[in-house]
Amino acid sequence: MTTKNTKDCPWQLRPARMEEINNWDDLIVNNPDGGNFLQTRAFATLKLKEGWVPCYFIYEKESVSIAALALTRSIFHCDDLWYFPKGPGVARKDFAAIVEVTRRYVEIHNPNIFLIQMEPEWREETPTLFDPSIDITKGIQAHASTVIVPLESSISAIFDSLGKRARYGVRLGEREHVQIKNVVLSEQNFRKMYMLMKTVAGGKGVPGIRPYAYYRRFWQTYMASSMGRLYFAYENGIPIVGAFVIRLGEKSFYKDGGSTPLRESKGASYLLQWKIIKDMKEAGATTYDMLGTPPSNRRSDVTHRLYGVGLFKTAFSKEVIDYHGVFNITFSGWKYILWKRCIYPLLCRAMRFKNRYFY
Repeated sequence: MTTKNTKDCPWQLRPARMEEINNWDDLIVNNPDGGNFLQTRAFATLKLKEGWVPCYFIYEKESVSIAALALTRSIFHCDDLWYFPKGPGVARKDFAAIVEVTRRYVEIHNPNIFLIQMEPEWREETPTLFDPSIDITKGIQAHASTVIVPLESSISAIFDSLGKRARYGVRLGEREHVQIKNVVLSEQNFRKMYMLMKTVAGGKGVPGIRPYAYYRRFWQTYMASSMGRLYFAYENGIPIVGAFVIRLGEKSFYKDGGSTPLRESKGASYLLQWKIIKDMKEAGATTYDMLGTPPSNRRSDVTHRLYGVGLFKTAFSKEVIDYHGVFNITFSGWKYILWKRCIYPLLCRAMRFKNRYFY
């Protein structure tokens, strides 16, 4: 059912129709933000097995239509939480109206909701909304800061735009005769990739690494939907560096990476990324988001858990982009405070004890 159109709030909100859900990813890439892989049907399928129920929504205004995935979860046995991962993909100028129409929809159709969390991917310098019912907190997704490599230019121009360290690393990898392969979906390859993730950063492992079963489902789901690709760099026939990447429309993302410290090659990681950049451009992507660095004001902080990762990624593009956090739209002040101060921290501790995560 659609909310009533008004002069002050011309946007309308309705559940997506089945034919729209069947073509969901095509709708996502037509959003103002160009789409995000966390707004896809593949991600909804994945999170359904993690206790989240996906809801597919359409925001409409005249000839403009925006597809938005919300993940829902029961918290107070009946009071629901809605989370829009990296969404809705709306323009900043329309956000206040989007919030308003969402409020009206909830008040009519879902009165048990106490909190809606929206996480549109806007740069941090975006003006803050002056709304006392909206609490802005740090991002839920790990890639609150990132490095993006533009892919619009020619391959030679893209290579020339890389940092000196990245260019040297690519040439070194070529001299070392590192072999790069885009490998097939298989249990063996998934296990190899996970082992590389556990030994990345000199054997320390990926920060906040999840159980193997989660990554297996993630990689399998995205590769089966033709969005995901798994790459290995080989030394003497043995995988020494791995990367899982996603392409959605004109965007591509470096989702997961891993490497072994027991390797002789110094250029394998750079050559692997260069191969991915070339493949993503050939596939039609205009950007390559390397997902996850320290924030710009801490890029030189050696104590930051992503310092080494950031050092590697900024070799491909110097600018670190900081995104806004989460817009927490509250419907019950006391329940939100209870959630924020007590329930959510306790849930996180309990789930991490079992090597799991709430989001």
